[in-house]
Amino acid sequence: MSLSEAGIANALGGRLLDLSPVPLIAWENRRPRAADGTVWDTVPDDQKPYLAVETIPTLRSDPTLKGGGTRARSEGYMQVMVICTRDTWAYTGRALLDDVMALYYAGKRLSVVGGGTVEITGRVNMVPGYGSETDWRQGVRIHYTARN
Repeated sequence: MSLSEAGIANALGGRLLDLSPVPLIAWENRRPRAADGTVWDTVPDDQKPYLAVETIPTLRSDPTLKGGGTRARSEGYMQVMVICTRDTWAYTGRALLDDVMALYYAGKRLSVVGGGTVEITGRVNMVPGYGSETDWRQGVRIHYTARN
């Protein structure tokens, strides 16, 4: 069994599917897609707030470099941005952000398909919010360590 970055991203992102209701999610390098298969280049206001998700590996240790070791390790963070219509943040986006933060608490362990475990390390950090002419974005950064 090997620990893969794709498996780690799937384990972390899959936890978002526990939200109820599941919001529209723009997975990294993909356009936002609704449950019915609708895909948007620009998300209409009636589909907001939605989530934009990225997984960023920051450190990978290779067990073969340790002379016969068998444990791989990966560290990084998943960034989840809540995107809502400008001037509605306090009413819609913040509630969704709070729900996301509640899913990822320090010590939470998630299984990786193909082998391994992802553990949430430390607190969930807020990412500074920023706006455009039409949207407001606020997010969180969820730090993890994964091992096989």
